[in-house]
Amino acid sequence: MPTQMFSIPGLNPWNILFLVVLIAWSISRKKEGLKWDMPAKINILLVLYLVVISVSVIRGVSDIKVLHAYFELIGARSPQAFDIIMDQFVNSIKWVVPGLLVYDGCRNQDRIKITLIVGGAVYFFIALQIISRMGFASILDAGALQKKAVRVLAKTIGYHRVDLATMMSGAAWVFFSWRFLFNRKSMKMVSLVCFGVATLALLLTAGRAGYGAWVIIAVFLGFIRWRKLLLILPIFVMLGILVVPAARDRIFEGFTDESHEKSAETLGLETVDDSGRDLYAITSGRVIIWPYVFEQIGEHLFFGVGEFGMIRSGASEQVFLLLGAPWNHPHNAYLRLLLDSGLFGTIPILGFFTIVVMLSFRLFTNKDPFLSVIGASCLAAVLAQLIGSIGAQSFNPRPGVLVMWVFIGLAFRVGYRPFDSKEVAEKPVSSNTHWKDQFDSKLALSFRDK
Repeated sequence: MPTQMFSIPGLNPWNILFLVVLIAWSISRKKEGLKWDMPAKINILLVLYLVVISVSVIRGVSDIKVLHAYFELIGARSPQAFDIIMDQFVNSIKWVVPGLLVYDGCRNQDRIKITLIVGGAVYFFIALQIISRMGFASILDAGALQKKAVRVLAKTIGYHRVDLATMMSGAAWVFFSWRFLFNRKSMKMVSLVCFGVATLALLLTAGRAGYGAWVIIAVFLGFIRWRKLLLILPIFVMLGILVVPAARDRIFEGFTDESHEKSAETLGLETVDDSGRDLYAITSGRVIIWPYVFEQIGEHLFFGVGEFGMIRSGASEQVFLLLGAPWNHPHNAYLRLLLDSGLFGTIPILGFFTIVVMLSFRLFTNKDPFLSVIGASCLAAVLAQLIGSIGAQSFNPRPGVLVMWVFIGLAFRVGYRPFDSKEVAEKPVSSNTHWKDQFDSKLALSFRDK
């Protein structure tokens, strides 16, 4: 897929399709007489999210000479101001907009179901690509599995393996939740097959953050509602290890003599603590660089440094001189957010996701299977991202969070505003009717009833 056409930056098939969808959406909603009815608190948080990103990017671009100097030091091409604006600002908005379109357009149950299925289909086809690209030749060797994942996945699929691991950890439990939506055994089996495919794809990414997210989400969902899941979870884990034994070795990397020797050879330093843990191997080097990040966060606690904060604060240069390897960001989205935007930028963004998690939780615990599955899907996707962010790059929306934002849009629609069900009317609910007047709908009321 070309990134540009006629030598015009940004002009490519994906962006053209995106523009066409926006035009079609604007025409359709005008014909239907729809009005934007997102709750005020969500509107405010979304605007603040945008403001945080935009201010961070502006600060980064204004200090472009520092970036040029650093990239010259490490012998790499420095991003230009236009590249930063397009990648960190314009593209960030682009991956959120589909979720907003879903919220605005899905005002009846059929549209909601179609969107839910399409989101799952995206996850499923990405999982199939991971399996087909990775194959089974390297599943016995953790080192080979990781090296192949690093080498192959980003090049052939277009996502970093860490992002793919995060996506698949959430996708697996999205599919698992769908079995509660169907009555037919055949459809329940289809959902379990999809669950298995996503889990296998996760294992083949060699992403330990994704492994951890998969387990944590399972425990969380089990304690909340699916108690039987806690009983069968160990079985799932054992099956995963049997199918991809390299995943077991990857999980325990940093606890074996082999990984200790590898770290010592790489760093020339002793990185094993008194408990026999090699923290360098366990964190993939993050434990070495995070102290430098913490120091800079403390010096710029309230407002941060701006985009590329680790580089512009001098932390990246310090790490490069120590390790001889470039670290352009902390490889932890929370630390990056704090360093780039400070507490004033971090609080509204984490506040937004807190509200999303709380809403998804309430939907998930609802007695209505339809609402429960939407809540579970959104909860799984969002928790995967929040947990995976411990080892991921940024809270700036990236391609890997597209489906998550779509599920957020669905959760907002069924949780905050009425929609048509078969028990209400066939004509979509118009926003000209006040939403409180629509709460005689069973599905709307069920959000509040447990």
